Amino acid sequence: MRFTTVAINALLALSSLHWRTQGFSFGTTTYKITSKYTQHASREEIYNRATLTSFATNADEDKPSVSTVVTPQSPVKDKDDINDEIEKVKNSMGFRNDGNYWFMKTILPSVFKDGQRVKNGIPTDLDPSLKVSDEIVAERRSAAAERLINIDEDESTRRSEFGKTVLFTALFYAAFISIVVDEGDVFGHLVRLSLFPLFATGYGFYESGKQSFETLGKVGGGDVDGNGIAPIEDPSLALRLLTKVNNMNDSIGVTAVIVSVIFAALPQDLVATVTGWGAIFGGLYLVSGRLPEEP
Repeated sequence: MRFTTVAINALLALSSLHWRTQGFSFGTTTYKITSKYTQHASREEIYNRATLTSFATNADEDKPSVSTVVTPQSPVKDKDDINDEIEKVKNSMGFRNDGNYWFMKTILPSVFKDGQRVKNGIPTDLDPSLKVSDEIVAERRSAAAERLINIDEDESTRRSEFGKTVLFTALFYAAFISIVVDEGDVFGHLVRLSLFPLFATGYGFYESGKQSFETLGKVGGGDVDGNGIAPIEDPSLALRLLTKVNNMNDSIGVTAVIVSVIFAALPQDLVATVTGWGAIFGGLYLVSGRLPEEP
């Protein structure tokens, strides 16, 4: 009996040793765990150093293996490190952006590239045949600096016209939800808040065109000379443009919020009457503006 027990224990020990050094099979895949650290290593060491190697198909075939090493995750950055990185972004591009929109320095450069033209806020490739001379470039940049703008007249006009179109769309939408959707209940007030995105977009483009200013000012850039987007070389000018664009964006956002909240808060019969008549006169204005003039 004792001999049988000893034999069984010996077989179990050999089986455990074989598993630990040779591997174990599951289906057609054999896995091998290196046992270098399995007998005397702590749990942390096993976690840090364990290597799991997978051998495809049969273990006897001499094929390359793919190994995945489990390592601890990178340490989380502390508050000071994060603040240092934020300061680097704010001070990048030759001037400091200390406003509410400093993070735009990490976004806009990947969207707008030097040499592209801006059309309704969308970067487009410049036709090389349309480039102007260095003398014209210098003259236009000087005039833009005096006016404190960063887009040319063509882009300003495009933005103003697009803004008007979106504002008229917002007016028709406001009339529709006030007359058709809103039934004078709480849900109707909430639905009217959906006017905000349309109004904010239209008003934003209209003001941008009116002031001849574009978001590129947040990263010290402009499109004023006809040869595409270019950085503003004077840091003091870039800072003044930054202040102007931040103030413009703040004003647009506050105005859009106030208009949307008032529109949502007023009684349904009042907004339905006002927006209904507004939509009628707005439609007449658009139609009359597109009719050919009398000879």
